This record gives sequence, structure tokens and C-alpha cells, in this order.
Amino acid sequence: MRPLGQRYRFDLLEYLNQCDLNYVYLFQLLCRDSSAFRSTVVSNGAVNEETTFEVIENTRYTSTVKITRKMPRRVGDLTFTVRVFHDLQCTDLLSFQGEREYDARYSYPNRRMRSPDEKTQNTRFLGEILKLCVSKGRKLAERSSTLTC
Repeated sequence: MRPLGQRYRFDLLEYLNQCDLNYVYLFQLLCRDSSAFRSTVVSNGAVNEETTFEVIENTRYTSTVKITRKMPRRVGDLTFTVRVFHDLQCTDLLSFQGEREYDARYSYPNRRMRSPDEKTQNTRFLGEILKLCVSKGRKLAERSSTLTC
């Protein structure tokens, strides 16, 4: 926690480390060979606790993956869209809950009431979900378009 009145400073190294770690998790979940991302089905074992990974676009150097985490009805599902850079071996968060175009830092208060480090927090949150899928998930079947955990 930073002292009151001190301006938020974007930590690029921390952010890039999290993006690299998210790539490692996605690679473990979606890659059966080094040529391209492919989707799979994985379950966490709990009722209504699934994460669906849908490869929207797959090119030589990048992939776009839509990640949907099923949550209880009162909370609502979580939706992420991630660009995966295979040559750099890192990811970039494109959208979370339909919100796009994140800046590295926001002044506070702002029009959308985003926290100063909104993109970093959402990227870290995505990393926690991916880590859960890798550590606790189990593959049920292989499909061409979805992966659940």
C-alpha cells in the first residue's frame, strides 16, 4: 500500500512478469504441440465451476483467446479476452467484462472510476484463475473450440 498522497507509479517489470507467467499457464492448458494453440476440456470438479477457453483467432505469431469463468448466478460470469504473442511468449489483456482499452495508469478519480492500476490488477486476477486451472483442473475431453476447468 502506498502512502496517502503519493502518486501511483506503473511497475512495468512486474506487469511483464505477470504477462509472461500467464503465457506459461495458457501454454500448459491449450498447447499439445508447439505449432499452435488448441482448445481442450478441463474440469475443476466442483458443481458449476468451469472455465471455458475459446481460441477465437490463431495465427503464426499471435492467438486471441476468450476466457469465460462460470460463477454463481448472483455474481455473474467473468469474461476475459487475451491476445497471446507466441514469438514474445507473453499475453496482453484486451478486455475484461466487456471493458476494453485499458491504460497503464489512471488518475483518480476518473470518469469510469477505474483504479490507478486497473489493467495490472485484472491481469493478475486472470493469472490466479489460470493458475487454478493448471493446478486443480483435469482434462475431460479434447474439443476443437473449448477448454473448461
